Amino acid sequence: MVVEIVQGEGGVNARTAWLRALASRAREHGTLLVVDDIQMGCGRTEPFFSFKPAAGIVPDIVCLSKPINGYGTPMALTLMRPGHDVWKPGEHNGTFRGYNPAFVTAARARRLFWSDGALETRATVLGEREGRALAETARR
Repeated sequence: MVVEIVQGEGGVNARTAWLRALASRAREHGTLLVVDDIQMGCGRTEPFFSFKPAAGIVPDIVCLSKPINGYGTPMALTLMRPGHDVWKPGEHNGTFRGYNPAFVTAARARRLFWSDGALETRATVLGEREGRALAETARR
C-alpha cells in the first residue's frame, strides 16, 4: 500500500485514525506499507516524517526527495527495513538519486536543522499561526 500522507497541492491530509487502520490492514494482509514523503516530508509537516503524528505507524519503505538536502540540488533516498533491502551493490538505480554535492549538503542540512527540536517547534508555531489567520479570514 502506497500512501502520500500530506498532499500539499491536493490539499489532502490523512487523518491519524485512517492511517492507523491502513497500517493495521497492511500488517493483517502481509502487505508492504510505503510512505511517499517525496514532497511533504523532511520537516515540511513539522516532524521530519509526515507519519510521526500518527504514533505507532512504522512503514516498511519511506521515499524521500525534494526537501531532503536542504539546498535544492537533486537527490532522493529510499529508506527500507533491512529485511526488504535485497539489492546488490549497483543494482538499484534511478534518475533522481543525487550526486556528491547533494549528499554533502543533505548531511549538513540534517546536522544543522535537525540537531535539536528548534525547526520542528518553529514549524508548529508558524502552522498554528497560519491556521488561526485562515480561520479568522473564513469567519469574516
